[in-house]
Amino acid sequence: MFVSGLLRADSVTNTQIEISAIETGELTLRCDYSTTDSYTVLFWYRKYTHRAMQYILLRPARSSSWSPHTENFAKERFSSTAGYNFTELRISAVTLSDSAVYFCALMHTALYFV
Repeated sequence: MFVSGLLRADSVTNTQIEISAIETGELTLRCDYSTTDSYTVLFWYRKYTHRAMQYILLRPARSSSWSPHTENFAKERFSSTAGYNFTELRISAVTLSDSAVYFCALMHTALYFV
């Protein structure tokens, strides 16, 4: 997967995670990343078969200078945390409609706000 905004020293692993959700419980997806930039934004998306990519949320990685943003459909059940080199997406009250391919991506905030 190509993600614009990556610098040569940046990498994202586990960028595509397919899940088949069970109708109960909570699910946590993890994505590891590496970057030399302190001001990085982490994104989560999902893709259903035969549909466009759907944005879920974004959050700062290492900087807390601004707040995360979550799409309206995801505000009640989707949340994210970030460590120095990873991010996790948590889905609560998992249903069959959560069965999709999940992607994480990173972008430097200087590029995001241009």
